Amino acid sequence: MTDALDVDAPQRSWPGQRHVSGAVCVGLILLSLPIFLDSIQLQRLAMSLALFLAILGVNLSTGYCGLISLGHGAFVGIGAFGTAWFLDAEHLPWPAAIAGGVLTAGVAGLLIGAPALRLRGIHLALVTLAIAVMFQPLARQFPQFSGGVSGKAVAARIVAPGWLGDGRLADTMWQLCIVIFSCLVGLLVVHNLVNSQWGRSMRAVRDDERAAAVYGINLTIVRTGAFAMSAALAGLAGAMQVVLFPWVSPDAYTTFDSLTIYAVAVIGGLGTLRGSVLGVAALIVVPRFQSLLSSSVDGVSSPWLDLLGSDALVFGGALTALALVFPGGLAAVDTAPITKFGRRFFGLFFVIGRFLKRRYSTF
Repeated sequence: MTDALDVDAPQRSWPGQRHVSGAVCVGLILLSLPIFLDSIQLQRLAMSLALFLAILGVNLSTGYCGLISLGHGAFVGIGAFGTAWFLDAEHLPWPAAIAGGVLTAGVAGLLIGAPALRLRGIHLALVTLAIAVMFQPLARQFPQFSGGVSGKAVAARIVAPGWLGDGRLADTMWQLCIVIFSCLVGLLVVHNLVNSQWGRSMRAVRDDERAAAVYGINLTIVRTGAFAMSAALAGLAGAMQVVLFPWVSPDAYTTFDSLTIYAVAVIGGLGTLRGSVLGVAALIVVPRFQSLLSSSVDGVSSPWLDLLGSDALVFGGALTALALVFPGGLAAVDTAPITKFGRRFFGLFFVIGRFLKRRYSTF
């Protein structure tokens, strides 16, 4: 019974020489981004990085506490609507408005999670999926927050400080820095949380609820608190979207977005912070891979090759392939060998590539 609380060894602490060196390298890369990317490409990159916070929230609730949530896209929308409301209606400064949006999403997660978390497994997943499905029609009924059917613009704007320069590129670079700072803050908070007594309680609840209850862990408090914290992280992602693009609309937060957030968290690897980082990296790389494929077959007429222009098909296919090749997620690649199916998959992929090369001269 004593193994219930010691469900896994504490994670290695992130601070250290290796991680400091990595942070310096990442900083140098980010400083060089304006040389290679324009303002639109920088904004797209920042939007993908903002979703890291929602992915981190799903990892916290599902990976560390065992709560399957398929509706975190709704909390992203709540965070965005709350931030926009505090900016325009209450005229709060940006830091206070962002904090208000995060708090609104956290409270919504608390109110929704308190009754919903009485369920387990697939039933909880269905309830959270229902939340994502109902979010759009419900949000349209509150146009003062969401803008209704047509959405609404946010009057406030974030402008780069004078020392960074002026123009759209400088503003976008400053907004990207704000998003990166928010991601680092969220990562630090979750790192400290999962390595605390509360984190050990979450892992105990995830692995064996009965044993955790026997040892005095309040299941309701732990589960509800983890779900509210994960919702707050998703709300911070929504606030960052308002920072990058001052416009809110219910149509921007679909059920597909909620499922994508959950899928990316699973592909990155649940139960590890590194998995969230690798998941958002896959979210950035896969669309780039799609654009390269589309450009390579440009000018070739084929109904099958035309499918490469579908974002949903390419992204879904890539996620399916990663799930089949690396069942434990990208975070487990260095600790688990590639599966037998994975070796066969790559072999089949190579054969298909050779066939396409012979079939189409542009390859």
